Amino acid sequence: MLFVVDTNVLFAFFSRKSFTRVLFINVKVKGRCGFLAPLHALEELKKHKESILSKFSLKEEEFDKILEVLKALIEFIPEDEYKQFLPEAKAISPDPEDVPFFALFLPHLEQR
Repeated sequence: MLFVVDTNVLFAFFSRKSFTRVLFINVKVKGRCGFLAPLHALEELKKHKESILSKFSLKEEEFDKILEVLKALIEFIPEDEYKQFLPEAKAISPDPEDVPFFALFLPHLEQR
């Protein structure tokens, strides 16, 4: 089973008390499912690094380590691999910012 992970969920991963982090690690270790996110979500995390450092009281080294763990747990997919689904995703997504996540999900929906 695959889950497409929203950027807000990825932000939560940086919290020391993050249930998200515990869940991702436990689920991944047990091999029960996988996690996907558009590559641009990873870029968003990097873009908002200062905000994440401040919000979660992290040092830069901690941010970098957590980001590496996140990259090991989640497969970040480049747009080329789901771009043909963008028009359909745009039609069904309630939020324009979520279109890439819907587009990434659609090919996996068709495999079911």
